[in-house]
Amino acid sequence: MQSRYAAARLLLLGLLWWPVHAPAQESCAPWPGEFSPLPTVSDPDPLRARWAKLRAEQLSQRAARLEERDPIEANRIWQRVLCFEPEAVAAREGALRTRPSTLLRAAEPPRQAVPRAPAPVAARAAPAPPPKPKPKPVRFDEPLRRAEQLIRSARFEEALAEIKELRPRIEAEPGARTSERARLELLAATAHVAFGDEAAARASCERALRSDPALELDAHSTPPKLMRAFEAARAEGERQ
Repeated sequence: MQSRYAAARLLLLGLLWWPVHAPAQESCAPWPGEFSPLPTVSDPDPLRARWAKLRAEQLSQRAARLEERDPIEANRIWQRVLCFEPEAVAAREGALRTRPSTLLRAAEPPRQAVPRAPAPVAARAAPAPPPKPKPKPVRFDEPLRRAEQLIRSARFEEALAEIKELRPRIEAEPGARTSERARLELLAATAHVAFGDEAAARASCERALRSDPALELDAHSTPPKLMRAFEAARAEGERQ
């Protein structure tokens, strides 16, 4: 009798899963067709917790599909996933990745006017040779995206292997951007946090701050463990 009752409740929950088109909300108030109050994956009622887990997985899949064509809507849905599963690393990374503003914004050097060549002293003076073009710095956007994708897929060991191979290349490239160096170390810290290695995560955060002392993280979209490691690294740097 109890098993039939449980099956009936799960069937009722299944009828409530339809695509969400409600406007963005700051709170975790229930959307139309959802339970009130909104359950989480840690709800003491196992059926409500199971529904919250399935709902979070459904919304996560939808947010991932929307990232390319509609990142603003994807961000709204990633934030919604966190209502059901606040500790979901993939959801927090997705919310961070699709934020309207850029997480890492390194200060750009001021533009300087190009000095004009002096006028020739004599009409027959030989023209100055053209300046040699400066070599273009190597960019690391693609390998950083690969490491980020591995983390989003919870393939943390592969992500750390990719980062370990990429780190000396970025350090050896004099033209590497400050944001690239800091981004690499934040990705490493995220993977270390997933393994529970807070000491390694803090060391990566320290390297990120050495690359960009003005670096800031969004407390609302950054996983709490990563935020603690980042703040500990900043405090250690201020003491030195």
